[in-house]
Amino acid sequence: MSTMSRLIHCIDCSTIYALTPFDTTPEYRGSGFGNEVVRVEKNDRVYFDGMHSDHNQEELAIIAPALYSEGAYFDPCRVTYLTATNGKETFLIKKWRRHIDEALRYDLVDGLLDVKETVSIQKDDLRKQLACEIKDPLLSEEKMQAFIDLFQEEALQSGSEQEPGEACASNYAHICFKPLTEEQIARILSRCRVVFTQEEWKRLAGFVMNNCQANGVMSVAIRKTAMLASASYQSRVMKWSQQVFNQP
Repeated sequence: MSTMSRLIHCIDCSTIYALTPFDTTPEYRGSGFGNEVVRVEKNDRVYFDGMHSDHNQEELAIIAPALYSEGAYFDPCRVTYLTATNGKETFLIKKWRRHIDEALRYDLVDGLLDVKETVSIQKDDLRKQLACEIKDPLLSEEKMQAFIDLFQEEALQSGSEQEPGEACASNYAHICFKPLTEEQIARILSRCRVVFTQEEWKRLAGFVMNNCQANGVMSVAIRKTAMLASASYQSRVMKWSQQVFNQP
C-alpha cells in the first residue's frame, strides 16, 4: 500500500493524520535578519504520535477513487470527500484547508454523502459560438433559438445520456463533458432539415461538426452535486453539531 493512501485514525479523539512522503521534509523560514533563511527540521508523524501517545490508534486505507470533489483541480483549497476503511468499518472523510499556507486537514464526518448527477447543454456558450461562427448573414434570433431548443431536446431526451460515449474531464472536479455520439449527430441534422432552409442547414451542419468534439460547445455537461444525509447507524466517529457543508 502506498504512503499516500494511508491514514492514521486516533480513535479516542476522532483525529486523522495523513501519512505522506514529506513527513520529514524540513521547512525554510526567514530568520528576520535580512535575507537569512533558517532550516527547521520536522517529523510530522513523530509529532502526531506524541500528541496522541496514550490514545488508541488504527490505520485506515483510502478507497479510490474519491467519492466527491468540487472546484478547480488547480485550486489548492479544493474540498474533497473520500472514504477509508480499517477493514471492518468505512469512514467518510473531508479533505480540506482554508488557506494555501495551511496543511491539509482530514476530518471525519458522520453521515452518508448522496452524490447526484445532472445533465445539461452549454446553452450560453452555444449561443455565443453560433453568433461567432455563422455570419453574413447571421441566423435570426428565432432560428438560433429553434436550433438550441432542437439540440437540447435531442441531447437530453430520456436515455440519450446513457448512450455509448466516454465522458471527458474538465478543469473542474465536479464537471465533465460528454461528446455527441454519431447517432445523436445524425438525428440532430435530420431534424434540422425540417426547420431550416437548405443553405441554413449546410451552415449548421458545418457548425455541428466543428463543435461536437469533447471540448466543443455541443458536448453535454455532466455536473455532480452532493448532499450530506444522516447515517442510519451509530458509528464511533465523534458527532458533529453542524452538517459538513456549514463548515468553512
